[in-house]
Formats: sequence, structure tokens, C-alpha cells
Amino acid sequence: MKKYKTKTQCRRDEVLDGLKGFPQDGRKRVTIIANDHARVVLIPEENRSSSDFIKVKESKYESLIDVTRRPNLEERQEYVNKMKEDNIKRETNLMNIIKSVKIVKPKLSTLESKQDEEKRIREKHIKQRAEALRLEEEDVMKLLNSEIARAKCSAIQQKQIDQKLLKEKVDKEMEEKRVKDMLERNEFLFYKAKTKDEEQKRDTKKKFVEFLEKQVKVKEVEKSLRKKEIEQEITEKNLRLAQQNKKDLEELLRREEDRRNLLNHNKNSILEAQKLKEKEIEEEKILSAKMEDIWRQKDEQQKSAQDHFNRQLEERNKVFELLAKQKKEENELRLEAEEFAMRRRNNEFDREWRQKEKERILNELEKRKSFQEGILRQIDDKYKQKTIEIIDELKEVQKMANKLKDMDSKIEEHNKKLKDEKQKMTGYIVEQAQEKLRKEEQEKVETEIWRNKIKDMEQRRKEKLRKAIEKKIEDLRSHDISDELINSVRQKADILESKIQ
Repeated sequence: MKKYKTKTQCRRDEVLDGLKGFPQDGRKRVTIIANDHARVVLIPEENRSSSDFIKVKESKYESLIDVTRRPNLEERQEYVNKMKEDNIKRETNLMNIIKSVKIVKPKLSTLESKQDEEKRIREKHIKQRAEALRLEEEDVMKLLNSEIARAKCSAIQQKQIDQKLLKEKVDKEMEEKRVKDMLERNEFLFYKAKTKDEEQKRDTKKKFVEFLEKQVKVKEVEKSLRKKEIEQEITEKNLRLAQQNKKDLEELLRREEDRRNLLNHNKNSILEAQKLKEKEIEEEKILSAKMEDIWRQKDEQQKSAQDHFNRQLEERNKVFELLAKQKKEENELRLEAEEFAMRRRNNEFDREWRQKEKERILNELEKRKSFQEGILRQIDDKYKQKTIEIIDELKEVQKMANKLKDMDSKIEEHNKKLKDEKQKMTGYIVEQAQEKLRKEEQEKVETEIWRNKIKDMEQRRKEKLRKAIEKKIEDLRSHDISDELINSVRQKADILESKIQ
């Protein structure tokens, strides 16, 4: 159900609009509420088809506000998880494509050879997949993935900031355009009202002049009529006097007295006519003075109305300047708050990253230390075992020498045989010692080969890791990320790789 405003509410709204400086010229007030501020925008209801105006729908404006919003920690985590899922899906799609490719090979003769070939392909695929997963589990790759995610987040944030600045610039231009149009319209209305007042003034003056001319003509006609009437009266009186002169001379005295009376009457009438004429002249002077007073009062009223309008215009301009100043101060405070919050978040993130990096380095040092201690223990055990074997051999030799001495002392007769046996025994011992030396040399060679193999494997692993890092860094170019961020990620990857090496 639609609610209607009462007269008092409408009057109150008009008074508030007048105090705020909003003119009642058919414009619509729209309150825009953003994340950190609210403002009132006047939208004209006229259909302005100018190319300088940008029409934005409410849904589009809300979508722009939603896009320019700063992502929180949960949204960043969701974005990282989505990236991981996309990588896994891409790898599965690649493997499906590899599986779907028909490899042309010569037909195998038996079913076993086909099964062996399929098994070999399956094992090769499993090895490649395991190698890729092992590379992903490397500390360098984990840190690189985090750096790539951070670079993408910063790129998105920079894009949002650019969009926000562009929107603020467009809003500012639209506001300036609206204020300029409003001032031009006010000037046009003022000029129109001024010209209209001047035309009305000219028309009233012209009508008043015509009215005065008509009055003058009417008065002249009245004067001529009065003059004719007086002349007629004088002629009639002269005729009557002539008739009276023709009467009897006896009545001459009476006639003379009558004539004197008549002359006296004529003098009085002439004096009355002169008095009437002077009275009319005075009335005309009073009327002209009154008209001058009326014109003067009207000019004063127009001048006071013009001064009142100029004062209202100055007060309105002052209110507009005050609102613009308040809006500028609010924007500056909001930008300072955003910069402070961003700096604080960056400091917290750097602190967490340093703590994690410290823990990772300590864990790696502990692992290396434990590995070195294990190698030293193995070497010590090996040397101890060798010394025990040599001591046992020496004991056996000592026992055999004692036996030989006993045999020499007991059986002197068989010296020759004992010498032969002794020579045989010493030859056997020499052969055993030579055999042991040969085995030790062989073990040294095998350990050297094993170390070389480990070095080669480590070198191949580093090469694969470097290629994977380069591939990931090159993939960043497809996400509209700036070269500066890509170079920073590359430098951090080189630093991490050098630390691990």
C-alpha cells in the first residue's frame, strides 16, 4: 500500500531542502550508501540525451561495488583452493588426452606381450605422476605456489583499486558536470526572470503613459465643453440684456441695477472658473507626485527582491562549497584509513611469513644435523667393526704362533714340515689380507659410484625443479599479471632455490 505524505511533512521536507541548499526544481534525491560512507545525489528527471552523461543501472552499480570490494582471508583461501583444484583438473585432462592418443606401434604376437606393454605404459605414467607430485611437495614449490597466489591476489587487488579510482574519477567528473549545469541553469533562469521583469516594467510604463495621454485628452475635451457652455451662457445673457434694453426707458434704473447685478454675477462666475482651473492643475500635480512615489516604491521593492535573491544564491553557493569541502575531507580520511589498514595487514603478513620461514629453516637444519649424525654413526660403526675383525685376526694369528712354538718345542723333528706348514699358513693369511684389501677397495669404488649416482639424481631433480618453476612463472603471464610482479616472483624463487642448495 502506497503511503502519502501530509501537508506538514511536505512543508517540512521543503524547508529542510531549502536549508541544505537543494532547489525544488523537479530533481530526484538518491541516497548512495557504500562500505565506508553515504552521500545524497540529485538526479534530474529530465531526459538528457547528451553524450557527456554516463547512464549506469542500479544492478550494474551494485556489481561494480561488489567487484571493487577488498577480498578477505576466507575468499583468498577459497581462491587458492580453487587454483589447486584447477591445476589438478588440468593435469587429469592432460593425462586423459595422453591416454586417448593412439600410439601406432607394431602388433605384438601374443597376449602377454600386449599386457607387458600396457603395464610398462601404466608404470611410466605412474612414475611421471609420482615425480610431478614429489616436485609439488618440495619446499621450494610450496613457497613458490604461495608467492604465486600472493602475486595473483595483489594483481587482483591492484585491478580493484584501479577500478575504484576510475569510478571515483567518473563520479567526480559527473558531479562537476552536474554542478556546472546547475549553475548554468540558475544563470539562465536569473537572466530570463530579469528580462521578464524588464519587459513587464516597460509594458506597465507604456500602459501608464497611454493612460495619462487618454486622461489629458479627456480633460482637454472637458475644458473645451466647459468653455463652450460658458460662451453660450454669456451670449444668452447678452441677448436677455438687449431685450431688456429695448424695454421701457422708465424701467432704465431698474434695468441698470439689473445690469450691474448681472455684471457682478459674470465676475463671480469668471473667478469660479479660474479657481476650478487652478484646482485641476493642483490635482494633476498631486497625481503626478503620487505616481512618482508608486514608481519609486516599486523600484525599491524590485531592488530589495534582487538583493534577497543574490543573498540566497551566495548562501547556496556557500553551502555547496561546504559540502564539497566535507566530501573532500571524508575522502582523504577514508584513503588514510585504507592505507593504514593495508600497511597493517602487510606488516602482519610479513611477520607471519618470517616466522614460518624461520621455523622451516630450523626444521631443515635439524634434519641436516640428524642426517650428518647418522652418517657419522654409520662410519664409526664401520670402523669399529673393522678394528674388531683385525683384533680377532691378530688373536688367531697369536694363537697359531703359540701353537707353532709349542709344536717346535715338542716336535723338533718335524721342523721341515712345520716350516712348510708355516709358509703355507702365512701365504694363506697374506691371501686373506689381500682379499680383504681388494674387497675394501671394491666397496670404496661402489660407494663412490653410489655418491656419483646420488649427485646425478640430485642434479636431475634440481633441473626438473627449475623447469617446473620456470613453467609456473611463465603461466603467470596468462593471468594478466604485470611484469613487475612476475620479476619479483622470479627473484624470490631464485633466492629460495639458492637457500635450499
